[in-house]
Amino acid sequence: MVVCYLAPESPWWLVRAERLEQAKQSLARLSGGKSEEQINNQIAMMVHTNRVEAAETSGATYADCFKGINLRRTEIVCIVFAGQVLSGSSFAYSPTYFFTSAGLPTDKSFYLSLGAKGFAFVGTVL
Repeated sequence: MVVCYLAPESPWWLVRAERLEQAKQSLARLSGGKSEEQINNQIAMMVHTNRVEAAETSGATYADCFKGINLRRTEIVCIVFAGQVLSGSSFAYSPTYFFTSAGLPTDKSFYLSLGAKGFAFVGTVL
């Protein structure tokens, strides 16, 4: 908590909040030895990028994730997230052992673990 309190604000967040002077101070603190001109150029780039992103995403909805080129991106991301569950790595650290240690019968522990994996899979797909 102390580190979070002492950490400088993100210059990107400050630019999005239109607090440019504070963004410059934060960037100067984070950048180490950049000149004033370099900091001003970087802030200008951040402002430009923020405007471009705002213009590109204005009026966007979640339904847009399933249209056009974004459909392909959505498919890729879903496959990557599903790979976490389907890779089998979660089975290597199955909680069945801990359920049996807690007193559940072996078959109930297995089914409880299987149900947890099912919920994890559905959550990943969603």
